Amino acid sequence: MQSVRNSRLELENSTALGKTILSSIHGQRERLKSAHQKALDMLNTVGMLNFVLRLIERCAEHSGDDIKKIFSIAIYIHNLVI
Repeated sequence: MQSVRNSRLELENSTALGKTILSSIHGQRERLKSAHQKALDMLNTVGMLNFVLRLIERCAEHSGDDIKKIFSIAIYIHNLVI
């Protein structure tokens, strides 16, 4: 009888430990997903900023009105991303 109780207690302890481990892994997964999304957002923003800078450089040779139009479009696109 005592060995059955000991086995049951060990089984319950093992089950509790497994639940704790799974809960911890789930929390880590959520944090990693959040970090991954933030990294992708940052890369998209950097890419968009590079795009805007290239537009400005290309338009530097054009008239002032063209630069204003393209810069306005670039700001609009940048705000959509953010």
